[in-house]
Amino acid sequence: MIVSQKSTTKLRLHFSVVNNFKAKDMIKIYSLRYKIREDVEFNFYDASRVEKELYSISRKGPGLAAKLLLPQLVENNVKRLILIDNGDVLVLRDLSQMYNWDMKNNIYMGSPDTGAGAYGKISGKTLKVFINVGNYLIDVKKVKRKNMYKLFLKYKNIYKSIFAEQLMVNDIAYGEIGYLPLEFGLVPPYKNDKFFRRRKNRKNSIYECYNLTIISEMSNIFNYLPKTYEEFLFHAFNPVIVHSWNGKWSEGKGMNIYRKLCQYFIELSGMKKEICEKHPGYCIKI
Repeated sequence: MIVSQKSTTKLRLHFSVVNNFKAKDMIKIYSLRYKIREDVEFNFYDASRVEKELYSISRKGPGLAAKLLLPQLVENNVKRLILIDNGDVLVLRDLSQMYNWDMKNNIYMGSPDTGAGAYGKISGKTLKVFINVGNYLIDVKKVKRKNMYKLFLKYKNIYKSIFAEQLMVNDIAYGEIGYLPLEFGLVPPYKNDKFFRRRKNRKNSIYECYNLTIISEMSNIFNYLPKTYEEFLFHAFNPVIVHSWNGKWSEGKGMNIYRKLCQYFIELSGMKKEICEKHPGYCIKI
């Protein structure tokens, strides 16, 4: 992200930290200022309360739950956040357009997810707008005004799923959640290069798992939504953000074009040895 932004785009990065995050870890991240770009601002917030309060939804670790608390921890002069997962997301171009997108009355906006059309146990409605929460845009003031974290606590036991965090965001915010253009968080079309090379599979991209009927019903509001699976593929050529949830680099998976970019940024960070030792999947050469 730091590398891909225009020089005129000033970055304020906000981290909700858990798992006994220490000062030495903070300093390590802060070192990216002199390694890559000096005008980046880093802010760290103690989100350890979620380890107890939202334990039931954090089967992948408390980091997922910490994202839900972050908008209410930041200073009041922060109007918006672009929330970005660690580990399987690459920011390839400048984020200014996404940050300044017209959110209208929405609290959250993000890219369509395969969950579109699911039944909301909290709202009692079909979730025609269902965003992927690996990266999405947040209106911080609205989150604070509605005290969204309190609602997450209230409904924390409704969904018994590793996707409980994502389901709650989409369900609790029903009627105040919207779609962004696909470029702002698109999953790669194929889980790996081998799958793409098989001629019979070239048309069977991950996008065919999306409920296009449900998604297209919202095109009268979000006129940039794709009408066909071919349009999904078209948008995949030049994303602003790529979210490789269908092939994680940390597990040695994913399309090679993005793996190589990920490895380039690991090299640039100056932390290659440590990262490759802890998560060797990132450093596999294909």
